[in-house]
Amino acid sequence: MKSTQFCPDRMAEIKRFIDSSTDTAVVGMPGVGIATFLIELSKQPYGLMIFIDAHVLPRHTTDDLARALLHKLGQDTGEMSPDAVIRAVIARLQDACQQHERIVISIGGFDQLQNEFNKDFFHTLITFKGVDRQKIVFLFGVCRRLDSLISDKMIDTDLHFFSSVYYLKPYAPPDLRHLLPIYASAATLEHPRLNELIAYSGGNFQFLRLLLASQRQDNPASDPLIKLAFSNIYNSLDGRQKVLIKQIAQNGSSDKSDEFLLGIGLIVEDENRYRMFSPLFADCVRAYTQPRLPAKEQKLFRLLKKNAGSIVYKNEIMDALWPDGSGSEWALNALVYRLRRHPAFQAQNYSIENAKKLGYVLTKN
Repeated sequence: MKSTQFCPDRMAEIKRFIDSSTDTAVVGMPGVGIATFLIELSKQPYGLMIFIDAHVLPRHTTDDLARALLHKLGQDTGEMSPDAVIRAVIARLQDACQQHERIVISIGGFDQLQNEFNKDFFHTLITFKGVDRQKIVFLFGVCRRLDSLISDKMIDTDLHFFSSVYYLKPYAPPDLRHLLPIYASAATLEHPRLNELIAYSGGNFQFLRLLLASQRQDNPASDPLIKLAFSNIYNSLDGRQKVLIKQIAQNGSSDKSDEFLLGIGLIVEDENRYRMFSPLFADCVRAYTQPRLPAKEQKLFRLLKKNAGSIVYKNEIMDALWPDGSGSEWALNALVYRLRRHPAFQAQNYSIENAKKLGYVLTKN
C-alpha cells in the first residue's frame, strides 16, 4: 500500500508515536477534522490499521466499543455476552500480533464515550493493550480539553493513555483540497470561490464544507449550520479562553495568549501578537457573543448598511422607523447616538457620519 501525500509532516509525526508504541490523544478543536485525519491515517502502511468512529456507535458504551473493535478484527459478535466479546477481542488481538509488527487502533470521537470513563472502562482498554504493549498502539481523537474529561469516577484510574498529546491544528489548503473529493464531492474543487472560502474557513474542514454548501454567501456567519459549528467550538472553551477570544475578535489581535488555544491552532502567533485562526470564526464571535442591538437600533443599522457609503436622508429614516409619524428630530438624534455607542455596533468596525444635517452615511473603518 502506498502512503498518500496528505499531511505528510503530520503523518510522519504520528508514525513516531506508533513506532515508539506510545498511546496518544490526538486533540483538536471541534469540526477541524480529527476523525477525518484518523481515517486517512488508517490508510497508511504502518501495520494493521483499525479505525472506529465513536460517533456512530449504537450506544456510547464500553460494550459497543468492544463489539466494534471485534468486528474490525474480523469477527461478528452475534449474541455474545459483554464478557465473551472482551475475551474474543483479546484472542483476535493475540492472532493479529502474530501477523503484524504493529496494530494501530484509532478511535475518533473518543470524548463521546465520556460517560463511560471510569476505572472499569480504562481497565478494559489496558487489558487489550496488555496483549502486547509493544505492538498495540491506541490513538484517541478528542475535541475537548483533556482536563474537562476527567471526573471523580476516574479516581485511582491509570490515565497513561492521556499522557501523550498530539495537537491537530487546522489543515493547510493542499490538504483540504485532498479531502474535498473524498468527503464532499469532486465538484467542490471547481467552486469559483474555493480559494477564498478555504482562507475564510481557516483550515477547519467542517467550516469549509458548510461554506461551500451555504445559501448565505453574503453573510455566512448567519447560516444556522455554521452558527451551530461555531457554537460547538466556542462552548468547548472555558471562561478565561472565551474572554481572550472575544478580545481578539474585537481588536483583531492581542498580546495575550493561551497554551491550549495555541496548541489546537484556534489562535495563531503573528509578529509577537495573537490573532484568530479563521476570519469566519472571528465574524461568528462578533455576531453571537456581543450584546445584541435593541430592535430600533437594529432596524436603523440595517437601513444604513443596506445603503452603506451613500446618504440615507432623514425623511427616509423617519418613514422607515416611525411609519405612524411619531418620530422627531430629537428622537432620531438620540437613536443615532445610542447606536454609535453600542458595543455590538462598535465591534463591527463601522462609523456613522452626519451628512450636512441632511441624513447619515455608514462607512467601514
